[in-house]
Amino acid sequence: MNLDDLDRRLGVIIDRGLLTQALTHSSFSYENDNQPNGERLEFLGDSVLGFVVTAHLFEQNPERNEAELTRMRLGVVSTEALDGIARDLGLEEFLRLGRGQQIPAGKSKVLADAVEAIIGAAYIDQGIAAATDLIERLVLPLLDTETDLALNDAKSLLHAKAASKRLPEPVYETTFDGPTNDRTFFSTVTVGATSATGTARSRKEAEKLAAASLLAQLG
Repeated sequence: MNLDDLDRRLGVIIDRGLLTQALTHSSFSYENDNQPNGERLEFLGDSVLGFVVTAHLFEQNPERNEAELTRMRLGVVSTEALDGIARDLGLEEFLRLGRGQQIPAGKSKVLADAVEAIIGAAYIDQGIAAATDLIERLVLPLLDTETDLALNDAKSLLHAKAASKRLPEPVYETTFDGPTNDRTFFSTVTVGATSATGTARSRKEAEKLAAASLLAQLG
């Protein structure tokens, strides 16, 4: 496990002990003499993430009401959003998991929790400024644009459409091209024998565009 590589992807150097703890799942801890795992760091990181995102939304969107701000916040602190961030970072290769622990192909709480634990580790190691910088680079770019707001329910609508037609659940395959700070994402969503694609500057938006395109095909 080359943590130097993860440092480069994160854009911050975190104390090795804290970073290793953040990457340690409880299943690994249980099988290895109860080594410290990331659960406490996750608890802290969740609060730091919520605060930084909320403060940013409050300052940058004076025209939006509480309900709109809440929806925007939920969109980027959700398991789905954090799972996407983790997969973009390639976090799976760094996690310490127990022998029986699996990471689902779709939305994964394991990966989302690891992102929060890393934020918590950054906060403990270097304070709120470092944690905020990490959140600004990894999470805030996912905040809804006006186009994204219009597509906000595309993925859930596609899931419901597939269920209503008794088709398989949507399966997303997303790749990217370019350096960490200038990536383009290409997402393909498939339902049964039908597929559609979406291209955007974030995984979340690319998947939503693909979902909206496939919804149009399915009527």
